[in-house]
Amino acid sequence: MEGDAGCARVLPALSDFLDGELDAMTAWAVRQHLARCPHCRARYANLHRTVAALKGVGARRRS
Repeated sequence: MEGDAGCARVLPALSDFLDGELDAMTAWAVRQHLARCPHCRARYANLHRTVAALKGVGARRRS
């Protein structure tokens, strides 16, 4: 892990990052951190898979 301080700032922002809700500078900082930190990158990948799965469930229910 890169360091707890960087991770502590990035982890709470991952959902907003995934949703495209961060300002450009914060999104850039998150991308930079994810490029260096395997722990946060794994957390982001898990979040991304979870959101995609939930969207799939919602689409099936509407059909």
